[in-house]
Amino acid sequence: AAPGDSWPVYQGNPEHTGYVARTLLPQQGPARWTKQAVSSTGPSGLAVADGLVFTTPLNSVMVAQSLVDGHTVWSHDFGFVATVNQPAIDNGYLYLQTSDSYAATYIHKFQTNGTFLWRAPFLSQWEQYLGPIVIDGTVYFEGGSYGGAYSFDAHDGFMNWFTGLPQYDHWSPTWN
Repeated sequence: AAPGDSWPVYQGNPEHTGYVARTLLPQQGPARWTKQAVSSTGPSGLAVADGLVFTTPLNSVMVAQSLVDGHTVWSHDFGFVATVNQPAIDNGYLYLQTSDSYAATYIHKFQTNGTFLWRAPFLSQWEQYLGPIVIDGTVYFEGGSYGGAYSFDAHDGFMNWFTGLPQYDHWSPTWN
């Protein structure tokens, strides 16, 4: 990826098409940089925006690295939580969920420069989540004690609605 590239959510966009408007050929050149993988309980999703790649390589940490050379620009340690899940980026803001059963499960909002803005609680049962999506100032994501979907206001973190759904893990809403 180049510093101007963007991959803001799971599978590249809220529709989850994975579409990239160019041809990508691995033989065109060597990698600009690599990082040694660190231990994780599951796959670390990523988001790319504003010249940074955002990952959750450990249970409790969110890392922002430079696309130019891979150095860590900023990171945030969420402390003792079961999971820090895949991030999503929208208009210079980063959203992600942390889960630790009923007591400490939140949706968080940061600026992409690392400035913390808010966190809001939601119900959960130890789930692991794919990234949320943000559409017209609204954050949509998986959650709920027994499965469901949430809608939160992206500006202030207030819940708009919740709807119960069958309890499945590792999914993300889509938009069309």
